[in-house]
Amino acid sequence: MRTFVVASGTSFIALGAIFAEGVIVAKALGPEGRGEISMYVAAFTLLFPIATIGVKQATAYAVGKLGYPYRYVRDVQHFYYPISLAALLGSLGLIYWWLGLLSKGAVVALAFTVFAGRILVDYACGFAIGVGRVQLQYNTELLRALISLALVAGLAAASELSVPTYFGGQVVAQLASVAYVLWWRRTIREELSVRGGLGGTGMTRWEFGRRGLSYAVPLFVMGLNYMVDILILGKLNGEVAVGFYAVAVTVAGLTWLAPNVLASVLFSKVVSISADEEASLQAEILRRLRVVMLAMGLIVLALGAGAEYLVEGLYGKAFGPAVGAIYWLLPGMYAMVLFKVLNSELSARGLTHLAVYIFSVAAALNVVLNLLWIPSYSQYGAAMATAVSYTLGAITYTVMYLRRWRQGTIAESARR
Repeated sequence: MRTFVVASGTSFIALGAIFAEGVIVAKALGPEGRGEISMYVAAFTLLFPIATIGVKQATAYAVGKLGYPYRYVRDVQHFYYPISLAALLGSLGLIYWWLGLLSKGAVVALAFTVFAGRILVDYACGFAIGVGRVQLQYNTELLRALISLALVAGLAAASELSVPTYFGGQVVAQLASVAYVLWWRRTIREELSVRGGLGGTGMTRWEFGRRGLSYAVPLFVMGLNYMVDILILGKLNGEVAVGFYAVAVTVAGLTWLAPNVLASVLFSKVVSISADEEASLQAEILRRLRVVMLAMGLIVLALGAGAEYLVEGLYGKAFGPAVGAIYWLLPGMYAMVLFKVLNSELSARGLTHLAVYIFSVAAALNVVLNLLWIPSYSQYGAAMATAVSYTLGAITYTVMYLRRWRQGTIAESARR
């Protein structure tokens, strides 16, 4: 519980800084500028899990569950980094070309620099999660968020904030977080270096990669559900509609604040406990889930009641069209809390196939509904499609999880 409280506090501050930064960017650049930045970031967020091959999660598993020493895992990370970087930047280039963004060379170069640093940080956080020190990941996110907020606020105050200068600030913030990660990783290196060798039982690089992909594929599938609507909306209706929708997603996404922290803490805990403790942890997860769902239900009601005042008060009347999209998004966001918490346990056990099956169907449905509804309803159509796919996917996943939990087959499957 203490880990959850501390991580929650750090995460709340970091996300508060990110939220404030988004408000400043929206007020300074308007819907069009906000939408353009969101298109760059959405493409990255979509591709990041699959391009990085799930190395962070595989690292946490290798260090936490299998007890592998630092040097072995670090060498595997060095092997995969150039592969991840090439895959990410190459696929991003294709999407930016499709969206008509690739011609803005300076912005693309700055964005690519930020994203390259994000891979380094992501890899290192796998060590922190594996040794049960997930707080280091949140400290890193907080540092980057605070530096980014300070730079954006300064640029806006000087009337120098634009899409290129925004990404220039992101480069500085990312370099600072990379430096911080390299500093704290040394303490973990010293802790893990005392472990013995692997003998003949260690995973090869390719087995490590397959383990990582078992995490990356479901994360990519989830990313399709989270981000494909922004890309389709940008392609069909342009940056202004994306600007409205991005604000709606930001406000409705406040529902996920505590569940995201809880999911990360649970993942770290599951990968580092013994098999004897797993049954009691499952019961604890379900108990906490009831509390989380009640608390998030109250937050959803509050957001729904105050959405109009929140948007117009923070972002201005220019973003009024985002309010209707928030109303559509909230039910789906609330339903996804169930998935986020329950999936953190199964993912830590390596049981990711259930999420892949269910949310592949949900993602396909999401794409179809976006293509049908966005041309007529713009950002409202994107929000409607998201609400339908999120709700159906989350409810189906929860029903399947509870069925397996009652049958006692979850821990059994993990051991196999």
